[in-house]
Amino acid sequence: LGTITWIENRPFLAFGHPFLNRGVVEYGAGGAYIHDVINSNIMSFKLGTALPVRARVTRDRGAGVAGELGTIPQTVKVSTRVLDKETGREGEYSFQAIRDEPLLPGLALAGVLSFIDRTLDRIGPGTATIRFKVTGENLPAIERENIYYGEDIAVAAISEIGRFLQLLTDNEFLQVKIDEIAVGIEITAERLRARLTRLDLPKKEFYPGEELTVTGVILPFRGEEVD
Repeated sequence: LGTITWIENRPFLAFGHPFLNRGVVEYGAGGAYIHDVINSNIMSFKLGTALPVRARVTRDRGAGVAGELGTIPQTVKVSTRVLDKETGREGEYSFQAIRDEPLLPGLALAGVLSFIDRTLDRIGPGTATIRFKVTGENLPAIERENIYYGEDIAVAAISEIGRFLQLLTDNEFLQVKIDEIAVGIEITAERLRARLTRLDLPKKEFYPGEELTVTGVILPFRGEEVD
């Protein structure tokens, strides 16, 4: 939350200090309802609720931020479907994130993580099947599916999404223009994990390119060993 300093027709200046001090930017801006001002000898601040985006911030400099009223920034649609197989509870959510390369991966992960926590209404272990699809202006549709186990399953489930988005936004060959990120997650409280306890090789030495058969023993969580 900040304060508008100057408006002339559509251009505006605000804050009187930087936001992230990143120069040329593409942020959204809108009004806010201020519930109260919290006084402090160290740093007073406003307590408010953001209203819909009605403007675009184009500059983020040391002296403040500048932008234009009546236009909105380019955004990426992030949609998420979460199913808790333990309770049968299902939720579908979506939001718009700014198409900003350094910020997009974190914003997308924060939103998806919030949706998972809201649906599960718990923090703890489990197993997740996750599917996600990323599309863009100059990007063929890319789909991934994987299974994850973790002691905090909400965090474990989204780890691959974050790494994948980071690869796209840091692409050294092309500026990837992502339009939409669609995520589907099914979570069970079962701990579907196992530990490899033994690995047997048919011999000690092998030739380059030689084919071989490896056998092993796995120990499922709270289960019996399986050859």
